[in-house]
Amino acid sequence: MYTEGASGASGSVDFIRQHIERYGLLGENNVESSLEQRVPSVADVPEFTKGNHFKFGFDGGVFNGRPTRSSIYWVEYSAITRSHRSFREELRQALIDVADRVGAFSVTSSRSYIAALVAAEATQLGLPVRRIAIEIEGLRPAHLAADGETERHTVSWDQFSAFAKEFAKCAGCSDPWIAFEAMHGHLSDLPHIYDGSEIRIENNNFDWSRRCAVGEAEWSLVDNEKFTAINRFLLEKGRLGIPQILRWSPELLAAQINSSPYRRWFQYGANKGGMYREGGRNRLARIGLAVEAMGSTDVVPSAKLESCEPALDELMKALRRNMKNIAPGCVAQHRYPLWRLSPLLGLDGPDRFNVTPAWYGVVHEQ
Repeated sequence: MYTEGASGASGSVDFIRQHIERYGLLGENNVESSLEQRVPSVADVPEFTKGNHFKFGFDGGVFNGRPTRSSIYWVEYSAITRSHRSFREELRQALIDVADRVGAFSVTSSRSYIAALVAAEATQLGLPVRRIAIEIEGLRPAHLAADGETERHTVSWDQFSAFAKEFAKCAGCSDPWIAFEAMHGHLSDLPHIYDGSEIRIENNNFDWSRRCAVGEAEWSLVDNEKFTAINRFLLEKGRLGIPQILRWSPELLAAQINSSPYRRWFQYGANKGGMYREGGRNRLARIGLAVEAMGSTDVVPSAKLESCEPALDELMKALRRNMKNIAPGCVAQHRYPLWRLSPLLGLDGPDRFNVTPAWYGVVHEQ
């Protein structure tokens, strides 16, 4: 143990110099050992999105796991190859593409708007789809769909907890609800279309602590590191799956951002974002688009909100703490400004997409 002697600060400097290889930002103490060797060949990566147009990685790697706690997370999108059609048409095309590539597939049985929309559209198209439902004994009943084939699995809390910890080790993610979603695909013998990874857009000039805008609206597409945790899990396990169905093609992404519910929200956020919480994030627009496509309002924002069982909520919070000991990272974000993304997606408005951001306040002065 180091104790400061007469040399004072110079002793600290000597200690750092002697141990920089271990304790520096790129030192062995900063390496995520469970993910260190996971740098797959891009050619060997399965098709998570069409042509793998959506890419992610850390530092200089592509589709890799986090090598160090200080690594930088990034994402990139490819450009459209044609004008987009309506959201529903593009989503249906995505599901047809998936079926052409993998044949029969499964989807999580849930009232979460993404899973419910995928199941409904696949069923209407006559595609070979199977719903997967998981019951956690005594804590969470399985959601059994009224129509379509549902495969039901029952697990104990101990079984799920063990799976979640393994998921944290493989994917570098400490969110137990994402682990619960991953378990649906793990128990299915078919390639699985996963719930989650919404198209989240936020106003960069919205102050969440004050619940108000602090400048003119500047929109960014938000990609959280945990949105690709299931990708890393699938790569580790050698399984096929579609973790980001709403990002399947550039055209599908463009159709969402250019949809009427999103445009109304952009206008709402630009005009009233200084007064209302919903002006900062597009949650209502995401759900509104799904409801518009499905013609049903029986949906919830996420599988987490589908359960109101206090005992499960407390267990999930405790499990999250345990998972963080295994995977302390997975908190990074990549924000893609829409004024930069719009040329790739052929977006024709609003006008704010086509200008560089105007900084405000102290940031501008500096």
